[in-house]
Amino acid sequence: MTSLRRSSRADRRRTACAVMVPERRTGTASEFGARSQLQGEELLIQVRGAVTAATVGRAEKILQAHIQTHSAAVLVVIDLQDCCYMETPGLSLLFDLKRSLEAQGRSLILQNPSRAVLRILNITRMGRIFRFRMTTTDHEKIPIARTPQPVRTPAVEADGETSQA
Repeated sequence: MTSLRRSSRADRRRTACAVMVPERRTGTASEFGARSQLQGEELLIQVRGAVTAATVGRAEKILQAHIQTHSAAVLVVIDLQDCCYMETPGLSLLFDLKRSLEAQGRSLILQNPSRAVLRILNITRMGRIFRFRMTTTDHEKIPIARTPQPVRTPAVEADGETSQA
């Protein structure tokens, strides 16, 4: 007797022939790089590239090296303007950096996060944890929600004349 049971997804995957599916995210840079400069008591680290599961190990080593090289800096600012993409391992890295810096009595600020970074921070609600600083003058880069201004309408009196409120 044949089985009338419907096959599950896992069963269909096991029996299906292997088909090469292109990776979902294409075009993301697999390179990660950073450069830093000390400005008084502030260490500015400019990050470029994507922070993915594949690059998070290298990113951690690079960022830790910059932070240890300039151990006199009280404030560490990570500029994410050129960070084209960030996955959850990158968020975990930022959180660990923030926690270790606070244990040393130092602070971490994220500067000019790109749209992709802001999106993942908002989705995961980790934007509440970090302090941000926007220094870019390009208003089209990061959209700002604007509240509509109230419209003043003239008040109409009983005799039909208008007066300004």
